[in-house]
Amino acid sequence: MIKDLLFTSGEGKILEGYVGETAFCLYFRELHPFWSYATEEDFEGGFAKIIGNKILFCLTTACGQGGIVVLWNAETKEIEHISEASYCVAAGLSSETIYTLHYVSNYVVEGHFELWKIPVGIIDADREGKKIVANLSQLDVQYNGDCSALKLVVSKGQIRISLNDRCFTYDALQS
Repeated sequence: MIKDLLFTSGEGKILEGYVGETAFCLYFRELHPFWSYATEEDFEGGFAKIIGNKILFCLTTACGQGGIVVLWNAETKEIEHISEASYCVAAGLSSETIYTLHYVSNYVVEGHFELWKIPVGIIDADREGKKIVANLSQLDVQYNGDCSALKLVVSKGQIRISLNDRCFTYDALQS
C-alpha cells in the first residue's frame, strides 16, 4: 500500500513516498527521455492520485498547453504508460483505459472541459487519446485552475466527474 505520497517535493523529484516500509522516488530525469519538458524548470502544475500500487499523475507546462499523463508502478518502479495530456486537470483508470479530463482555455479558445480516453500501455508523450466528449457543459462553472476541486472516478463502466456542486456521469462502455 502506498502512503505518504508527495507530489513535486523538490530536489528534482516528481513523486516520493512509501510502499509499505520501502521508500520510493521518481525523478524528472527519469521521464526526460520520453518528454523533453520533464524538468523542474518547465514544470508548472499537475496532480497525482494513488490507485492500488500505482500512481496516476499528470505534468503540465506552458500554461497547460503541454502535458503528459503517466501511470507509474511504485512497487516495480516501472513506467507503465505515458501519453499526451495538454490541459489535463484530472484522470481516472479502468483496467484497460485511462480517462483524462481537460480544461482547454487559451487566448484563442474559451474555457471548456473535454473528456478523453487512451488505452493503458502507451509509451509515447506525443500520442493523443480519443476525445469522447467535446464540451462538458454540465460542468459550466467558474473553474479557477484548482485540480483538487475536481474529482474523476471510474467504476463499473461509469465515469463520474464532479466539480463543486456540479456532476456529470458518462457511460464508459458507449465510447
